[in-house]
Amino acid sequence: MTGVFGSGTTPDLGLYLYPDLLLSIAYLLANWVAFRLAVRLCRGDGIPVFTMRKVFHMATALLFVPVVLLYRGIFWGVVVSALMVGMNVLGVVRRRRHELGRPLPVPELIRPLLFHLAAWLVLLALWLSPVSSRVLVPILVLGVGDATAALVGRRWGRRRLPGFHPGKTVAGMLAGTTAAALVLVLVTRAGFFGLSAGGWKEIAPALAVLLEPFLPGQMDNPALMMAAGGLCLLLTAV
Repeated sequence: MTGVFGSGTTPDLGLYLYPDLLLSIAYLLANWVAFRLAVRLCRGDGIPVFTMRKVFHMATALLFVPVVLLYRGIFWGVVVSALMVGMNVLGVVRRRRHELGRPLPVPELIRPLLFHLAAWLVLLALWLSPVSSRVLVPILVLGVGDATAALVGRRWGRRRLPGFHPGKTVAGMLAGTTAAALVLVLVTRAGFFGLSAGGWKEIAPALAVLLEPFLPGQMDNPALMMAAGGLCLLLTAV
């Protein structure tokens, strides 16, 4: 019988806890080292840090695909989803601290933590659903859709959109939605959501990128994950 905490033949937690924990730490460190190394290598080439950060976010989202598919254990799901959300929390705190020029006071940490906690619960709900690989839907929508929207909008965007983010453009929004949809189509066609998956139900959440200009301030990333993940849960429950 498949174990509760992994894919082995015994439910013994000890057999899965330590390998999962080590893999999680190694994955986090590998991503962080790769990002720092890429920034150092490209610093002299005139590539903006903003571009590097968005490319890194996209690559990280795509790297989650094999991780999710190779291991389906509950503990691994908790760790992977918490890792994805935790990276966003650190990014928000770091940017806000840079804006203020000082460490964030505790009251200012409550709002981002609550938003990211809600996003993590949505990811966990998808992981615990009958098709656990659907957790990739909000991860790819955020990683690919948001990064593409930002890069295209900054380079070619002309017409601005109303909302919480005055810098968002029509070109970026459409490019991000298209990129997210294409990646989800490829993942669906590859059978990563199972043969019984609805197909369009996993692709439609790409439309959540259209909502990004109207999502609240620096909480747009967790809000986008909640929107895409919530739409996926709603559609697959129908």
